[in-house]
Amino acid sequence: MLVGALEVPGGVRGPGSRLNPPYEIRWASVERDDRDGFMRQQLNPTEKDKWPPKVMFRAPFTALCPLIGSRGWASGIAPYPLAWLFMDKAPENWPPPSPPDVWIIYRANPVRTMWDPELMERVIKKMPFIVHITCYIDETSWYADLILPDHTDLEGLQLTPVFSKHWYSLWDGYGFILKQPVVEPVYNTKDMTEIIIELMDKLGALKEFISRLNRGSGTGIPLSGKNYDFRLDENKKPTLEEVWDRICKAATAMLSEGKEVYGLDWFKENTLYLKPYPKPERYLYYVFKKKGIRFEVPYQEKIKRVGEELRNRLHERGIYWWDKQLQEYQAIPRAKDFSEEWDDFYKKLGVDPEKYDMWLITSRSPALAWSANVSNPRALDIALRYLDFGGVVINSEAAEKRGIKHGDIVVIESPYGKVKSKAIVREGQRPDVALLVGQLGQWVAPRAKDIPEANISDLMGVYMDLLDAGGSSCDLIKVRIYKAEK
Repeated sequence: MLVGALEVPGGVRGPGSRLNPPYEIRWASVERDDRDGFMRQQLNPTEKDKWPPKVMFRAPFTALCPLIGSRGWASGIAPYPLAWLFMDKAPENWPPPSPPDVWIIYRANPVRTMWDPELMERVIKKMPFIVHITCYIDETSWYADLILPDHTDLEGLQLTPVFSKHWYSLWDGYGFILKQPVVEPVYNTKDMTEIIIELMDKLGALKEFISRLNRGSGTGIPLSGKNYDFRLDENKKPTLEEVWDRICKAATAMLSEGKEVYGLDWFKENTLYLKPYPKPERYLYYVFKKKGIRFEVPYQEKIKRVGEELRNRLHERGIYWWDKQLQEYQAIPRAKDFSEEWDDFYKKLGVDPEKYDMWLITSRSPALAWSANVSNPRALDIALRYLDFGGVVINSEAAEKRGIKHGDIVVIESPYGKVKSKAIVREGQRPDVALLVGQLGQWVAPRAKDIPEANISDLMGVYMDLLDAGGSSCDLIKVRIYKAEK
């Protein structure tokens, strides 16, 4: 930032999250605020006559996180730990959120991916009815009242975006790719789209569902626009192929400004539709310059102001448990020693922080999509071939001091709990850092349950003291590691 290496070639790029529509390319989501020349941000209101917001969520981002706004992908980066924490026990002077009447989960296993499994279990038991749409039975399925079997990826149909997120920065194009069936369904399963259409029809909500689909809700592809109109009939139940044919046509018309329109049959034959992605457009500096937008650095008055306003709103209602997070709203950020913050928290728990002398972090295996495909035997086979998978990675010097050898069974202990894992002794690892790759530790999910790998979530709790102003934290915790007794 200080040397100008922000959003320029060779410098740092920001995340791919879009807080302003449209969402198909980063440049298009950048708008200029004519009041001050900075980039327009649709902040959640903190003014006295507009807070609390009319629309509240269990993950209260519209009330507690003004910087992420409420448009675009805001709900995707909402403070979900607060939803679980508040449904378990709401803090002082905060309305307790009720559990949903029906909780529908698609291809996710929050029981193993969310921190604090004890908290998860308490809250899940309050859910009146749980529906799990999945192609593998896992730990979340174990709690479900109804399991709806989904096609696997080799059996399903879906148009997937290829957009300019940060991990696509080397691509020369952006657009859409069709994931289409390559084998007939092996079991009595349905495509996700068919499942949702049937559910909406039986619930009497089909018209509203099609209306939202026409607006692009959930897909990011409105079925009508300036130069095209492929909306579905709201009074007619569509087929799977009809839905995706309309989405394919709308997607290509949207990207080509109506000059090209290709339906499902074209995608089945050609697979991929891309538009050129010039290298300068991968960096926001050029669109800032083109639209005359100023960088809001180094002094960020807006952040300080909304923080002060949010503090006033909360204090007016006797809410002080968010004060620590409010300290982050600074016009000029200050460096922080996070190790001291953890030590202070451990003292608050009544434990000696000196005993926990290693940072435990986690990472996603390249072969596994978090816990979504851990029961896929091919993906697991690939993951097991990686050097750092299947145990806890520890520095050779740190292992020697603890009398730990490669392949030993060790105990990883935090103030929250203990787990066992196999030691993977490596060079190239910081002596004070240990690594657990993947989100395993399953006891139900087929194949994954046979891998004796620990999960960092079993060692972590959700504590207000360790959450940031966005209501989130990091997958890390201070632990001690020692050789297990025989």
